[in-house]
Amino acid sequence: MKWVFNKDYKDYEQVECFYSLFDKLHSDMEKKGTFPYNSLFEGKFDIDDKAEEKTAIYMLQQSKTEKTRLSKIEELQKEGFQAIEKGEGIKKFKKIVQVGTDYSRATIKEFEDSRIVFKDGYIYGILPKGHSSRGYHIWPDRLRFAK
Repeated sequence: MKWVFNKDYKDYEQVECFYSLFDKLHSDMEKKGTFPYNSLFEGKFDIDDKAEEKTAIYMLQQSKTEKTRLSKIEELQKEGFQAIEKGEGIKKFKKIVQVGTDYSRATIKEFEDSRIVFKDGYIYGILPKGHSSRGYHIWPDRLRFAK
């Protein structure tokens, strides 16, 4: 099959035609306890150019991460969580959920009865329950939801 990368790594639509097969292969690997390395998908998508195939696989992995992230955000919103972006001082919440950690844009970290510290109107960090001065610095691209 002739597939040509359009040079836009954020345009996941261009690999959507391979996504259902990719998702099935990915799930099968996870069920077997195999980490889904990109190389394990090579030769599965009938793409003639091997360099293009590697690009497609990379983009499929990124697309899966993005779909997982969006699904988690939707789930949090259904549970009544609100996106927190701006504020002043220190504000306490019953539960804070950070979507996107140092490990992945789709992983989550939860904090019970914790506080968000704002600096210059934006989130600076999270102080977990029991911590009065030591917490976690929050990078701007990480999304926070709280209730």
